[in-house]
Amino acid sequence: MRPYLGGQSRRTRPRGRCEAGSLRGQALVETAISVPVVAAVLYGIMAFGEVYGAYLALASMSRDGARLAAIGAPTGDIVQALHDALDPIGLTGAATISVTGGVSPGDPVTVAVTAVMTIPVPVPGLPDPLTLTAHTTMRRE
Repeated sequence: MRPYLGGQSRRTRPRGRCEAGSLRGQALVETAISVPVVAAVLYGIMAFGEVYGAYLALASMSRDGARLAAIGAPTGDIVQALHDALDPIGLTGAATISVTGGVSPGDPVTVAVTAVMTIPVPVPGLPDPLTLTAHTTMRRE
């Protein structure tokens, strides 16, 4: 009579390759699949950060321009100050700045800054070049 094995067969290892070799091959395949996916996600995060940083800079500049317009600065001075502020970002060549309204105290004055940004390596689903726009409205003092 055979001894009771608890419902399991005596053989615990598969025939053929040893376990260490098959596990190494499995780890290699998993790494080969996951590394490009992780790299693409990291690049997407960095590209999003670059675009979002440029948008925040434009929003800050439109706010600064609206403040200058609210205190009564001439339009030419506002445009020049904003162009000077765009230099460090590298968006100067394609920037459009408009100042509207604010003729008398209490009137709203709006400053809009539009810039075209090119992303170094294209991201699928994102237009290239990318147009960023920021508007700020304040009341003239």
